[in-house]
Amino acid sequence: ATESERQSAPYLDLESAPDFETYEQRYSAKARKNRRRQMRRLEERGTAHFSSDRGGAVARELARLALLLKLAWLKDRGLVSPALADHRMTGFFADVAECRTRDTGCRVSALTSAGEAAAIEIAFECKGRRLVHVIVYGLKFDKAGAGNLLVEESVRRAKAEGIETFDLLAPGDAYKLDWADGSVGVADYAVPVSWAGRAYTALYLGAVRTCLKTGLAAMPASLRRVVASGYRVVLAIV
Repeated sequence: ATESERQSAPYLDLESAPDFETYEQRYSAKARKNRRRQMRRLEERGTAHFSSDRGGAVARELARLALLLKLAWLKDRGLVSPALADHRMTGFFADVAECRTRDTGCRVSALTSAGEAAAIEIAFECKGRRLVHVIVYGLKFDKAGAGNLLVEESVRRAKAEGIETFDLLAPGDAYKLDWADGSVGVADYAVPVSWAGRAYTALYLGAVRTCLKTGLAAMPASLRRVVASGYRVVLAIV
C-alpha cells in the first residue's frame, strides 16, 4: 500500500473535566464572550432553538438540508467536492439519519433561528465517542457565528450525555483546531493492482493532486468560483 495523503483529525477530550462549565474554561475569556455576543445577535433575528434527533423523519430531512447547505457553502467559496456533488451521498446520509430499519448511531443536531435552520451537524456515536461528519451553517447566518454556536451547544450536551471524546475528524481545519484538545494523524492509502493504477498513484495522487489543491487555494475567490463552476459542469456530464 502507498500512502497517498496524510492529515490530522482534531478531537475534544471531554473526559478530562467533570462537567462542561469546567471544561470550557480552557477556552479564552474572549472566545467565550464572543460566543455569547454571537448568540445575542442570532436571537435578535428571532428565537434560537437547539434540537437533537436520533432517527425519524425530522432527522432525515435535516440531513438532506445539511448536504444542500454544504454544497451552497462550497459554491460560495469556489470549492468542489465530487463526493458531495453525487446525489447518492445525500441519499445515504438521509437514510442513515432516519434509522428506519436499524439504529445506525446517527445523531442530527440543529440550531434554528425563527424556525429556520441556521446550522446543522451530522454525527455518529459509538463506544463513548461522537464522530462529527458534517458541520455546516446557512450562508445568511455567517456573521452570527451559527456554526460556532452549534458546536458549543453540541459539546455541552455531549458532555452531559456521557460522551468521552468529541471527534471532529479530518481534515484538521483551523476552526476545528480552535476547539480541539489534540489531534491524531490519519492517512489515506492506495493499493494499485495494474500499471494504470500505479501510474495514477504515482503521478496524480503523488504529485498532481497536491499541486492542484495548492494552486486552487492560492487563487482569488472570484477566480476559484469560475474554475469550480466549470468543474461542476464536467462532473454533470460524466
